[in-house]
Amino acid sequence: MKRLSNSQRDDNIEGMNFRNSTGFSFDFLKNEGSLYLASSEDGTIHKCSKSYTDGYLESYFGHKGSVYKVRSNPFCSDLFLTCSADWTCGLWNWKEDSCKGFYKSLNLFDEVYDIEWNPWRSTMFGSVAKDGRLEIWDLSMEANDPIFTDPEDLKDKELPARKTIKFSANNPIIVTGDVNGDIKVYRLFGFDDSFNMPDK
Repeated sequence: MKRLSNSQRDDNIEGMNFRNSTGFSFDFLKNEGSLYLASSEDGTIHKCSKSYTDGYLESYFGHKGSVYKVRSNPFCSDLFLTCSADWTCGLWNWKEDSCKGFYKSLNLFDEVYDIEWNPWRSTMFGSVAKDGRLEIWDLSMEANDPIFTDPEDLKDKELPARKTIKFSANNPIIVTGDVNGDIKVYRLFGFDDSFNMPDK
């Protein structure tokens, strides 16, 4: 919303009813220079424009908890991912009203803090959660379960919450960080260091 100074306000304008909500992250849509998505505390994702500051262009509903991250797909400009306190990751098309699908492991009962697209494989993404897990999903291989989880078995384990995930832009490497400041580095096997890397 655009804030007006007192001298610019018109006291005859009807009141506006809106709910304040904390924003958690934003990401610009690929090939859409002025459009960006913003995730919020109330579970809503908003499409916004740098050119239009008086409100949201569109809102997307579907999560039942705070949406911590929103990430635009680096290959397909219409798609974006979200992760939420409702234990799920969502795949969305910003040109449609509803979520294309929610992704959740059957044994995950905790918040998903971060999500990231693989920058050199259009169908792969990773997520990290409060229970300390890392999950790698590849929608071209398996849409119902992650193709990799670390640790594989969380039974009777108390791990520090993982808060961030990042794919290397140049190599099949993934880095995660937890609340204690520890960093873990993973290499994806089955990919050469130069396999399907985008030309820069």
